[in-house]
Amino acid sequence: MVSQGDKFCGESASLANGATFNIQPGSSNEATVHNIRYSGAVQLFFVTPNTLIQYDYDTGAGGRLSLVEDVNYTYYIQVKNVSGTTVNISFIGVYTK
Repeated sequence: MVSQGDKFCGESASLANGATFNIQPGSSNEATVHNIRYSGAVQLFFVTPNTLIQYDYDTGAGGRLSLVEDVNYTYYIQVKNVSGTTVNISFIGVYTK
């Protein structure tokens, strides 16, 4: 069980080209994502029950820092590897509920 203020973080090692990684807390939790880092080209999407909205893209290794992206089980961030090879992805934030 997580508490408000606990660290919300994760990583994916060796995410295959074309694969996706969801930044999504458990069904009863909410979180704010602050940083997303990646080792190759990615597309960032915001996922809702009815849409998949691409809101950012990077052509190489890097990150999106100082974010204030609220996510829950239904509305979350999806990172897609479009690098042509495997990439590593990590994120960090905080649980808000």
